[in-house]
Amino acid sequence: MREWLAKRDNTDGYSLMDVQNQVSFYSVDLEIGTPPQKVTVLVDTGSSDLWVMGTDNPLCASGRRGKKFLGDEGDARVEIEAQQKDEWVTTGVVTITLGDLPPGGNIWNSVAGDLESGWTMMTGAENTMMMTGTGTETAVATGVPARTTDSAAEATVQCSTYGTFDHSKSSTFKSNNTAFAISYGDTSYASGSWGIDTMSINKLNVSGVSFAVANYSNSSMGVLGIGLPGLEVTNQLSNTASGKKDIAAASSSLYQYANFPMVLKNDGIIHKVAYSLFLNDPQEQEGSVLFGAVDHSKYTGTLYTVPLVDIYHDSASSKPVEFDITLYGLGVDKDGSQSTIATTTIPALLDSGTTISYFPAQLANEIARKFNATYDSRSGFYTMSCSYDTSNTNLVFDFGGFHITAPLDDFVVQQSSQTCVLAIGPQQENWVVLGDVFLSNAYVVYDLENLEVSMAQANFDSSLPESVEVISSTVPSAVKAASYSNPWSSAVMMSTGGNIFTVEGASNTTGSSSTRSGSRITSRVGSSSSTRRSEASSSMGTNQRKNAGAIVLPSFSTAIFTFIASFLL
Repeated sequence: MREWLAKRDNTDGYSLMDVQNQVSFYSVDLEIGTPPQKVTVLVDTGSSDLWVMGTDNPLCASGRRGKKFLGDEGDARVEIEAQQKDEWVTTGVVTITLGDLPPGGNIWNSVAGDLESGWTMMTGAENTMMMTGTGTETAVATGVPARTTDSAAEATVQCSTYGTFDHSKSSTFKSNNTAFAISYGDTSYASGSWGIDTMSINKLNVSGVSFAVANYSNSSMGVLGIGLPGLEVTNQLSNTASGKKDIAAASSSLYQYANFPMVLKNDGIIHKVAYSLFLNDPQEQEGSVLFGAVDHSKYTGTLYTVPLVDIYHDSASSKPVEFDITLYGLGVDKDGSQSTIATTTIPALLDSGTTISYFPAQLANEIARKFNATYDSRSGFYTMSCSYDTSNTNLVFDFGGFHITAPLDDFVVQQSSQTCVLAIGPQQENWVVLGDVFLSNAYVVYDLENLEVSMAQANFDSSLPESVEVISSTVPSAVKAASYSNPWSSAVMMSTGGNIFTVEGASNTTGSSSTRSGSRITSRVGSSSSTRRSEASSSMGTNQRKNAGAIVLPSFSTAIFTFIASFLL
């Protein structure tokens, strides 16, 4: 593993954090406390809090793998599988309404009670939606597949795989005696308490990082949320305020704190609260997060800047709280022959905590129709014939003056010799979630201070020398996109057809095919090979990686196939 690029005296103004490709998510190892204890956490741009698993979680058990994160605030379908194994992953905070709290109760008591005897969760988005269900019953939402689950409260999880933290064994841990609680869209949850301790990531020492230690969770690993402070759980109840006295009183206690990216600036490690995400080719073992700088060798073409948009018009916040930008359209480029699927402006969340991508059902249907795929109500995904020719075919995403392309093969999974599946999910919400399957094809600079994102086509040519430039004010070499001043502001009817390829300045339309040739993902029961991984076994879980000698990676398709199969059994 590479060392941090920043000097040990942290005078360079940037730091490079390698992230490990765990097939269905990306992770980083932390060393916390004195003496240091190692834990692995999921790297998530879709949430903003850091929490780790405590040693005293009663749901931890050996010999069995438990839940990983599913669900996203932008995926209110509330995916629920109590014993998921190898699966696509999404993360995000689900807001719990204060109206659900019993008299004198706290947030976690409400969450825990709901998860044991039935649950009620609400998002604070423009198209607010309430979903209810009970324990082992089927949760149903109009237009999305029903899924059954055992009681999440009864599920055990394998915590040893990713490590746990025992605060009692750290001489430098300080608790602030404040309760922590978070719940995700798949009924994954964690509760515990906040504290501060010394922390090291790849030999970089960071002080003053607030994090939570979970002593009760049905998830198998913690999360390093590096999103905007407005999405921190300490600030979330503002999205549910309705004028009641108890809610007003609770809202007055809400606050934002310096999360991990902000602490890096406070410690003088970086000059600007910003970072560049490079997930790298999905076949590679590592990607990176470059805090405080841009590496110009990691992208091709021009780096374009777009503003974040606020999709939560009914919230108390007057500015965006997550990384939503405007998607202006979607098309296909096959051997230079271009066609447009839609030209509707729609918010799109850039979320590294989500494996696949989700689209409003109508748009997802149009994408599927383009490739002769049909909806499978049992799995909730689209299936297509594997005889469909995906060679030299790219999905083209229009961001208002520039395009990011992704090989169609990245979105096609071979389920059997005849049947393939699209790595695209339909959802009721009127926005898009662009997960790792998209983000791996883009170089993304998240600017948390200017509330902007800069993007370009990712460059997978590892032979190029690094070209790192510190971010001090605006993103170096980035230019505003042509439609910067005309972002999404409200929901509109979807418009199919049109032509996204006439947009002036949309020059990055072939970058993906020029930097990487996609190959169809294959997954067959009993097969030990994959075109996406040099060595893989379908019997391996997505979280298992062997670090001695040649690294053996489970195929991304194995994760996808097992995930879909879980709904068909």
